[in-house]
Amino acid sequence: MTHDASQTSAEPSADAPPRRQGSVSVVCPFFNEEAIICTATENMAAKLDACFEDWELILVNDGSTDNSLDQILAFRDANELGRVSILSYTMNKGRGHALRQGIQEAKGDIIVTTEVDLSWGENIVPELFDALSADETAHFVIGSPQLLKDGYKEVPFSRRFVSRYGNKLINLFFNGGITMHTGMTRAYRRDVIKPLRFDTDGKEFHLEVLLKLLTLGFKAIEIPATISWEARNRAAPRGRSGNHIFNRRMLGTISSHLLFIALARPMAYFGVFAAIAISVGTIFSVAAVWNLLTGGVSAFFVLVGMLLFLFGFLFMGFAVVFNQLREISKGNWLQQYSDHDAARTQLTRHDLGRP
Repeated sequence: MTHDASQTSAEPSADAPPRRQGSVSVVCPFFNEEAIICTATENMAAKLDACFEDWELILVNDGSTDNSLDQILAFRDANELGRVSILSYTMNKGRGHALRQGIQEAKGDIIVTTEVDLSWGENIVPELFDALSADETAHFVIGSPQLLKDGYKEVPFSRRFVSRYGNKLINLFFNGGITMHTGMTRAYRRDVIKPLRFDTDGKEFHLEVLLKLLTLGFKAIEIPATISWEARNRAAPRGRSGNHIFNRRMLGTISSHLLFIALARPMAYFGVFAAIAISVGTIFSVAAVWNLLTGGVSAFFVLVGMLLFLFGFLFMGFAVVFNQLREISKGNWLQQYSDHDAARTQLTRHDLGRP
Protein backbone atom coordinates (compact mmCIF):
# COMPACT_ATOMS: atom_id res chain seq x y z
CA MET A 1 0.00 0.00 0.00
CA THR A 2 1.14 3.54 -0.59
CA HIS A 3 0.27 6.54 1.51
CA ASP A 4 0.06 10.18 0.52
CA ALA A 5 1.93 13.04 2.15
CA SER A 6 -1.07 14.05 4.24
CA GLN A 7 -0.83 10.89 6.32
CA THR A 8 0.45 11.36 9.82
CA SER A 9 1.91 8.80 12.20
CA ALA A 10 2.80 9.16 15.82
CA GLU A 11 6.42 8.23 16.58
CA PRO A 12 6.54 5.11 18.77
CA SER A 13 8.17 5.49 22.17
CA ALA A 14 11.62 4.03 22.76
CA ASP A 15 10.29 1.16 24.88
CA ALA A 16 7.36 0.34 22.58
CA PRO A 17 7.50 -3.01 20.75
CA PRO A 18 8.46 -2.78 17.07
CA ARG A 19 5.61 -2.24 14.69
CA ARG A 20 4.60 -5.20 12.54
CA GLN A 21 5.81 -5.48 8.99
CA GLY A 22 3.36 -6.34 6.23
CA SER A 23 0.29 -4.39 5.22
CA VAL A 24 -3.11 -4.64 6.86
CA SER A 25 -6.49 -3.24 5.87
CA VAL A 26 -9.20 -2.96 8.51
CA VAL A 27 -12.79 -2.77 7.23
CA CYS A 28 -15.45 -1.47 9.62
CA PRO A 29 -19.08 -0.83 8.62
CA PHE A 30 -21.19 1.58 10.62
CA PHE A 31 -24.83 2.66 10.73
CA ASN A 32 -26.19 5.49 12.89
CA GLU A 33 -23.21 5.62 15.24
CA GLU A 34 -22.95 9.36 15.83
CA ALA A 35 -22.57 8.81 19.58
CA ILE A 36 -19.34 6.83 19.22
CA ILE A 37 -17.99 7.10 15.67
CA CYS A 38 -15.36 9.82 16.21
CA THR A 39 -13.97 8.45 19.47
CA ALA A 40 -14.02 4.91 18.09
CA THR A 41 -12.18 5.92 14.92
CA GLU A 42 -9.58 7.86 16.89
CA ASN A 43 -8.93 4.88 19.17
CA MET A 44 -8.80 2.38 16.30
CA ALA A 45 -6.43 4.57 14.24
CA ALA A 46 -4.15 5.10 17.23
CA LYS A 47 -4.01 1.36 17.90
CA LEU A 48 -3.25 0.54 14.28
CA ASP A 49 -0.53 3.17 14.09
CA ALA A 50 1.08 1.83 17.24
CA CYS A 51 1.11 -1.76 15.94
CA PHE A 52 1.66 -1.55 12.18
CA GLU A 53 4.01 0.19 9.78
CA ASP A 54 1.64 -0.14 6.84
CA TRP A 55 -2.07 0.07 7.54
CA GLU A 56 -5.33 1.55 6.37
CA LEU A 57 -8.73 1.87 8.03
CA ILE A 58 -11.76 1.71 5.74
CA LEU A 59 -15.03 2.90 7.26
CA VAL A 60 -18.19 2.04 5.34
CA ASN A 61 -21.23 4.20 6.03
CA ASP A 62 -24.17 1.86 5.48
CA GLY A 63 -26.72 4.58 4.74
CA SER A 64 -26.76 6.23 8.16
CA THR A 65 -29.69 8.58 8.75
CA ASP A 66 -28.14 10.47 11.67
CA ASN A 67 -25.07 12.72 11.65
CA SER A 68 -22.51 9.90 11.69
CA LEU A 69 -21.15 10.62 8.23
CA ASP A 70 -20.80 14.37 8.64
CA GLN A 71 -19.17 13.96 12.03
CA ILE A 72 -16.56 11.45 10.92
CA LEU A 73 -15.72 13.37 7.75
CA ALA A 74 -15.11 16.54 9.73
CA PHE A 75 -13.18 14.67 12.41
CA ARG A 76 -10.96 12.87 9.92
CA ASP A 77 -10.06 16.01 8.02
CA ALA A 78 -9.52 18.10 11.16
CA ASN A 79 -7.11 15.50 12.51
CA GLU A 80 -5.44 14.74 9.17
CA LEU A 81 -6.14 11.04 9.38
CA GLY A 82 -4.91 10.27 5.90
CA ARG A 83 -4.96 6.53 6.38
CA VAL A 84 -8.68 6.57 7.16
CA SER A 85 -10.90 6.16 4.11
CA ILE A 86 -14.67 6.50 4.06
CA LEU A 87 -17.03 4.72 1.68
CA SER A 88 -20.62 5.85 1.73
CA TYR A 89 -23.99 5.31 0.09
CA THR A 90 -27.39 6.73 0.94
CA MET A 91 -29.55 3.62 1.53
CA ASN A 92 -29.08 1.14 4.34
CA LYS A 93 -28.26 -2.16 2.61
CA GLY A 94 -27.00 -4.34 5.43
CA ARG A 95 -23.74 -5.39 7.03
CA GLY A 96 -22.87 -7.87 4.30
CA HIS A 97 -23.18 -5.25 1.57
CA ALA A 98 -21.00 -2.84 3.55
CA LEU A 99 -18.33 -5.47 4.11
CA ARG A 100 -18.30 -6.39 0.44
CA GLN A 101 -17.64 -2.78 -0.53
CA GLY A 102 -14.86 -2.42 2.02
CA ILE A 103 -13.16 -5.68 1.12
CA GLN A 104 -13.12 -4.79 -2.57
CA GLU A 105 -11.40 -1.50 -1.71
CA ALA A 106 -8.84 -3.01 0.67
CA LYS A 107 -5.21 -2.95 -0.43
CA GLY A 108 -3.54 -4.81 2.45
CA ASP A 109 -1.98 -8.25 2.30
CA ILE A 110 -4.21 -9.17 5.26
CA ILE A 111 -7.77 -7.86 5.42
CA VAL A 112 -9.49 -7.65 8.81
CA THR A 113 -13.21 -7.07 9.30
CA THR A 114 -14.40 -6.00 12.73
CA GLU A 115 -16.29 -3.38 14.73
CA VAL A 116 -14.72 0.08 14.72
CA ASP A 117 -15.51 0.62 18.42
CA LEU A 118 -12.99 -2.05 19.48
CA SER A 119 -15.80 -3.96 21.19
CA TRP A 120 -13.82 -7.12 20.39
CA GLY A 121 -10.88 -5.80 22.41
CA GLU A 122 -8.29 -3.17 21.63
CA ASN A 123 -5.75 -5.81 20.58
CA ILE A 124 -8.04 -7.83 18.32
CA VAL A 125 -6.55 -6.61 15.02
CA PRO A 126 -2.90 -7.35 15.90
CA GLU A 127 -3.94 -10.67 17.45
CA LEU A 128 -5.73 -11.74 14.27
CA PHE A 129 -2.82 -10.50 12.17
CA ASP A 130 -0.27 -12.37 14.29
CA ALA A 131 -2.28 -15.61 14.24
CA LEU A 132 -2.53 -15.57 10.46
CA SER A 133 1.10 -14.57 10.02
CA ALA A 134 2.29 -17.34 12.35
CA ASP A 135 0.42 -20.16 10.57
CA GLU A 136 1.45 -20.31 6.93
CA THR A 137 -1.06 -23.10 6.26
CA ALA A 138 -4.05 -21.02 7.41
CA HIS A 139 -6.01 -18.89 4.97
CA PHE A 140 -8.22 -16.99 7.39
CA VAL A 141 -8.69 -16.62 11.13
CA ILE A 142 -11.84 -16.09 13.18
CA GLY A 143 -12.20 -14.39 16.54
CA SER A 144 -14.43 -16.54 18.75
CA PRO A 145 -15.96 -15.72 22.15
CA GLN A 146 -17.15 -19.33 22.24
CA LEU A 147 -13.60 -20.42 23.09
CA LEU A 148 -13.76 -18.55 26.41
CA LYS A 149 -15.82 -19.34 29.47
CA ASP A 150 -17.00 -15.73 29.61
CA GLY A 151 -16.43 -14.37 26.11
CA TYR A 152 -19.44 -12.02 26.26
CA LYS A 153 -19.40 -8.86 28.37
CA GLU A 154 -22.67 -6.98 28.95
CA VAL A 155 -24.23 -8.67 25.91
CA PRO A 156 -27.98 -9.32 26.36
CA PHE A 157 -28.84 -12.87 27.40
CA SER A 158 -30.91 -13.51 24.27
CA ARG A 159 -28.00 -12.61 22.00
CA ARG A 160 -25.61 -14.80 23.97
CA PHE A 161 -28.08 -17.70 23.92
CA VAL A 162 -28.76 -17.49 20.18
CA SER A 163 -25.07 -17.08 19.39
CA ARG A 164 -23.85 -19.98 21.53
CA TYR A 165 -26.45 -22.58 20.59
CA GLY A 166 -27.01 -21.34 17.06
CA ASN A 167 -23.32 -21.80 16.32
CA LYS A 168 -23.37 -25.26 17.87
CA LEU A 169 -26.23 -26.22 15.56
CA ILE A 170 -24.51 -24.76 12.51
CA ASN A 171 -21.33 -26.68 13.28
CA LEU A 172 -23.22 -29.98 13.16
CA PHE A 173 -23.73 -29.42 9.44
CA PHE A 174 -20.68 -27.39 8.48
CA ASN A 175 -18.48 -29.95 10.24
CA GLY A 176 -15.49 -27.63 10.09
CA GLY A 177 -14.64 -27.65 13.78
CA ILE A 178 -15.44 -23.94 13.99
CA THR A 179 -17.17 -22.49 17.05
CA MET A 180 -18.04 -19.04 15.65
CA HIS A 181 -19.72 -19.06 12.24
CA THR A 182 -21.75 -15.86 12.52
CA GLY A 183 -19.20 -13.33 13.79
CA MET A 184 -17.79 -10.47 11.72
CA THR A 185 -14.38 -10.28 13.38
CA ARG A 186 -12.04 -12.15 11.06
CA ALA A 187 -8.79 -11.76 9.14
CA TYR A 188 -8.33 -13.03 5.58
CA ARG A 189 -5.38 -13.31 3.28
CA ARG A 190 -5.93 -10.89 0.44
CA ASP A 191 -5.61 -13.50 -2.31
CA VAL A 192 -8.17 -15.72 -0.57
CA ILE A 193 -11.03 -13.27 -0.01
CA LYS A 194 -10.68 -10.78 -2.88
CA PRO A 195 -11.43 -13.03 -5.88
CA LEU A 196 -14.70 -14.45 -4.53
CA ARG A 197 -17.97 -12.74 -5.38
CA PHE A 198 -20.68 -12.65 -2.72
CA ASP A 199 -24.42 -12.18 -3.09
CA THR A 200 -25.85 -11.61 0.38
CA ASP A 201 -26.32 -8.19 1.97
CA GLY A 202 -27.28 -9.05 5.54
CA LYS A 203 -25.63 -10.90 8.40
CA GLU A 204 -25.87 -14.16 6.47
CA PHE A 205 -22.82 -12.81 4.58
CA HIS A 206 -20.63 -14.39 7.27
CA LEU A 207 -22.07 -17.84 6.57
CA GLU A 208 -21.78 -17.31 2.80
CA VAL A 209 -18.08 -16.56 3.21
CA LEU A 210 -17.56 -19.68 5.34
CA LEU A 211 -19.56 -21.89 3.00
CA LYS A 212 -17.53 -20.86 -0.03
CA LEU A 213 -14.09 -20.83 1.57
CA LEU A 214 -14.52 -24.14 3.41
CA THR A 215 -16.08 -25.83 0.37
CA LEU A 216 -13.07 -24.75 -1.68
CA GLY A 217 -10.73 -26.30 0.89
CA PHE A 218 -9.33 -23.17 2.53
CA LYS A 219 -8.17 -23.61 6.10
CA ALA A 220 -9.70 -21.62 8.97
CA ILE A 221 -8.26 -21.22 12.45
CA GLU A 222 -9.77 -19.56 15.52
CA ILE A 223 -8.43 -17.46 18.35
CA PRO A 224 -10.27 -16.65 21.61
CA ALA A 225 -11.80 -13.19 21.68
CA THR A 226 -14.04 -11.30 24.07
CA ILE A 227 -16.87 -9.13 22.79
CA SER A 228 -18.03 -6.32 25.06
CA TRP A 229 -21.13 -4.16 24.64
CA GLU A 230 -20.18 -1.88 27.53
CA ALA A 231 -19.50 1.20 25.40
CA ARG A 232 -22.40 0.46 23.07
CA ASN A 233 -24.85 0.10 25.96
CA ARG A 234 -23.75 3.44 27.41
CA ALA A 235 -24.29 5.12 24.04
CA ALA A 236 -27.66 3.46 23.31
CA PRO A 237 -30.74 5.71 23.53
CA ARG A 238 -32.71 5.35 26.73
CA GLY A 239 -35.46 2.78 26.39
CA ARG A 240 -33.86 1.10 23.42
CA SER A 241 -33.62 -2.64 23.91
CA GLY A 242 -32.25 -5.42 21.78
CA ASN A 243 -33.06 -8.17 24.25
CA HIS A 244 -35.70 -9.92 22.20
CA ILE A 245 -34.93 -13.43 21.02
CA PHE A 246 -37.40 -13.41 18.16
CA ASN A 247 -38.31 -10.51 15.92
CA ARG A 248 -38.91 -10.16 12.21
CA ARG A 249 -35.28 -9.40 11.35
CA MET A 250 -33.96 -12.30 13.42
CA LEU A 251 -36.45 -14.74 11.91
CA GLY A 252 -35.30 -13.64 8.45
CA THR A 253 -31.69 -14.20 9.49
CA ILE A 254 -32.49 -17.66 10.85
CA SER A 255 -34.25 -18.71 7.64
CA SER A 256 -31.34 -17.55 5.47
CA HIS A 257 -28.88 -19.34 7.76
CA LEU A 258 -30.86 -22.57 7.35
CA LEU A 259 -30.45 -22.30 3.58
CA PHE A 260 -26.67 -22.04 3.89
CA ILE A 261 -26.66 -25.01 6.26
CA ALA A 262 -28.51 -27.01 3.61
CA LEU A 263 -25.89 -26.11 1.01
CA ALA A 264 -23.00 -26.86 3.35
CA ARG A 265 -23.80 -30.55 3.85
CA PRO A 266 -27.01 -31.42 2.00
CA MET A 267 -26.70 -35.17 2.53
CA ALA A 268 -26.52 -34.71 6.30
CA TYR A 269 -29.10 -31.91 6.40
CA PHE A 270 -31.84 -33.60 4.37
CA GLY A 271 -30.66 -37.11 5.26
CA VAL A 272 -31.67 -36.54 8.88
CA PHE A 273 -35.23 -35.65 7.87
CA ALA A 274 -35.34 -38.53 5.39
CA ALA A 275 -34.16 -41.02 8.03
CA ILE A 276 -36.73 -39.78 10.55
CA ALA A 277 -39.58 -39.91 8.03
CA ILE A 278 -38.68 -43.40 6.79
CA SER A 279 -38.16 -44.73 10.33
CA VAL A 280 -41.51 -43.44 11.57
CA GLY A 281 -43.13 -44.64 8.33
CA THR A 282 -41.74 -48.11 9.01
CA ILE A 283 -43.28 -48.08 12.49
CA PHE A 284 -46.69 -47.17 11.05
CA SER A 285 -46.33 -49.87 8.39
CA VAL A 286 -45.57 -52.51 11.04
CA ALA A 287 -48.58 -51.29 13.03
CA ALA A 288 -50.74 -51.60 9.90
CA VAL A 289 -49.64 -55.21 9.36
CA TRP A 290 -50.22 -56.02 13.03
CA ASN A 291 -53.73 -54.56 12.96
CA LEU A 292 -54.47 -56.42 9.75
CA LEU A 293 -53.43 -59.74 11.29
CA THR A 294 -55.33 -59.11 14.52
CA GLY A 295 -58.50 -57.85 12.88
CA GLY A 296 -57.97 -54.21 13.77
CA VAL A 297 -58.33 -51.15 11.54
CA SER A 298 -55.16 -50.77 9.44
CA ALA A 299 -56.16 -48.25 6.72
CA PHE A 300 -55.09 -45.21 8.78
CA PHE A 301 -51.69 -46.70 9.55
CA VAL A 302 -51.16 -47.66 5.91
CA LEU A 303 -51.99 -44.14 4.73
CA VAL A 304 -49.73 -42.41 7.25
CA GLY A 305 -46.92 -44.87 6.59
CA MET A 306 -47.12 -44.26 2.83
CA LEU A 307 -47.08 -40.49 3.31
CA LEU A 308 -44.03 -40.69 5.57
CA PHE A 309 -42.22 -42.91 3.05
CA LEU A 310 -43.08 -40.36 0.37
CA PHE A 311 -41.66 -37.51 2.46
CA GLY A 312 -38.55 -39.55 3.14
CA PHE A 313 -37.90 -40.10 -0.55
CA LEU A 314 -38.59 -36.41 -1.25
CA PHE A 315 -35.98 -35.40 1.31
CA MET A 316 -33.50 -37.80 -0.26
CA GLY A 317 -34.24 -36.16 -3.61
CA PHE A 318 -33.59 -32.75 -2.09
CA ALA A 319 -30.26 -34.04 -0.76
CA VAL A 320 -29.18 -35.16 -4.24
CA VAL A 321 -30.31 -31.91 -5.89
CA PHE A 322 -28.62 -29.67 -3.31
CA ASN A 323 -25.46 -31.77 -3.46
CA GLN A 324 -25.29 -31.34 -7.23
CA LEU A 325 -25.99 -27.62 -6.82
CA ARG A 326 -23.09 -27.31 -4.40
CA GLU A 327 -20.72 -29.12 -6.78
CA ILE A 328 -21.75 -26.86 -9.68
CA SER A 329 -21.34 -23.80 -7.46
CA LYS A 330 -17.90 -25.01 -6.35
CA GLY A 331 -16.76 -25.06 -9.96
CA ASN A 332 -18.03 -21.52 -10.47
CA TRP A 333 -16.28 -20.30 -7.31
CA LEU A 334 -12.99 -21.86 -8.42
CA GLN A 335 -13.32 -20.14 -11.78
CA GLN A 336 -13.53 -16.78 -10.02
CA TYR A 337 -9.96 -17.26 -8.81
CA SER A 338 -8.79 -18.02 -12.34
CA ASP A 339 -10.54 -14.96 -13.73
CA HIS A 340 -9.66 -12.61 -10.91
CA ASP A 341 -6.54 -10.94 -12.30
CA ALA A 342 -7.96 -10.54 -15.79
CA ALA A 343 -11.51 -9.52 -14.97
CA ARG A 344 -11.15 -7.66 -11.64
CA THR A 345 -12.80 -4.28 -11.45
CA GLN A 346 -12.19 -1.98 -8.52
CA LEU A 347 -14.92 0.07 -6.89
CA THR A 348 -14.55 3.83 -6.87
CA ARG A 349 -13.17 5.02 -3.54
CA HIS A 350 -15.43 7.68 -2.10
CA ASP A 351 -12.98 9.66 0.00
CA LEU A 352 -15.65 12.22 0.64
CA GLY A 353 -14.44 15.70 1.43
CA ARG A 354 -11.10 15.17 -0.35
CA PRO A 355 -10.11 16.29 -3.85
